[in-house]
Amino acid sequence: MAKKSGVYLLCSALAMLGLSQATPLDQFTVDFDRCRDDGFSTNRALARFNGIFFGDFDTSGSLQSLGPLAVKGDFSAPNYVVNANHHQVIMEEQGCTALNNKNTGIFNFTSVEEDLRLASEEFANREPTAILKNDAIFTKIPQNEMALYDVMTFHSCGQAVCSPNPTEKSQAEGVFFGQGDWRVPQPQFNRTRAYVYNIPVKNGATITIDTNNPSAGLNAGNSTYKFYPVDESGNIMPEGTFMLHRKTGGQLQGLVLAPRGNIIDGTVGAFASNIVGKSYTWESPTEGAELLDYHAAGGSCDSYGGCMPFFLPPRPATSSSRRTTTTSTNAQATSKSTSTTTEIGIGTATDTLTDTVTVTQDAATATVTNIKTFLEKPQPVTIT
Repeated sequence: MAKKSGVYLLCSALAMLGLSQATPLDQFTVDFDRCRDDGFSTNRALARFNGIFFGDFDTSGSLQSLGPLAVKGDFSAPNYVVNANHHQVIMEEQGCTALNNKNTGIFNFTSVEEDLRLASEEFANREPTAILKNDAIFTKIPQNEMALYDVMTFHSCGQAVCSPNPTEKSQAEGVFFGQGDWRVPQPQFNRTRAYVYNIPVKNGATITIDTNNPSAGLNAGNSTYKFYPVDESGNIMPEGTFMLHRKTGGQLQGLVLAPRGNIIDGTVGAFASNIVGKSYTWESPTEGAELLDYHAAGGSCDSYGGCMPFFLPPRPATSSSRRTTTTSTNAQATSKSTSTTTEIGIGTATDTLTDTVTVTQDAATATVTNIKTFLEKPQPVTIT
């Protein structure tokens, strides 16, 4: 595939993402099923895409992502297959066309990036609710307990202090840095809760995850590995950057949330479920690893099963216009749109879901079969 700039690789559905009012984490008690169904847009984004990258995606071999990708920057991946294992869209020609002259469509990268960055900051600044040791013993901290989450903060940054709560740190050597034979945490985790691994990285440094099976005994659907840059005092640096190098022998299963991390993927094992990063590339110029989805990770979930409760207040939506014509083929009507859309503001609250999408190189056209709202008080797009 040739190099594309600002590519929106969508081979299954179109998503328009907005943001809702913030909910403090310790007050967030809505059950996860309702969170996913009732208007939390970031969770829909995580369910929709195998990978979300706010910079470039650069590989050099004939491998694949099992699900869809959203790439804000340059996409350079010769012979790479996107959405290899999900429902294929209806195309005028076989395969998936990447559009490099249509901006990023109705996916608002700015909104999603800011949303996930704030979620990362909030989790990083929370007092841990549990401690995980190198011997895989998991211990709760009763006075810090939250309704739906367990948060562990690891001493993983290679300096004296990695977080604002250094006395409640978890040990990283066993689960992440290849010390000993990592095994299933005890007692085993509750499948009805979400488990967040805070993994601070010194700003500008590289963290290498090389435990053979770091996800042993875990459920991918409720596990979040959250990597973020910190300063010398262990405070999160919202604009910092770092390198995340995956060298696991097996799969790293769960949501990998690293919006400020440049991802370097190894040649064995795989990321399996969701990955969010600043950029993505391979450690080798000739070989890498597939990006696997939740089905490949096994377990009982087919998408992210937790809930991201932190969202920015809504902002005024910009306008959008479309010229729509409808044609009828046999018993079904097909709505064909030629879009002249400006960027949809993050206050817009419409998710366009579709079972069939037609994409051509000259013009983007889509069959719209279902429209749902994400926000509690949506501001609909004006259709003319």
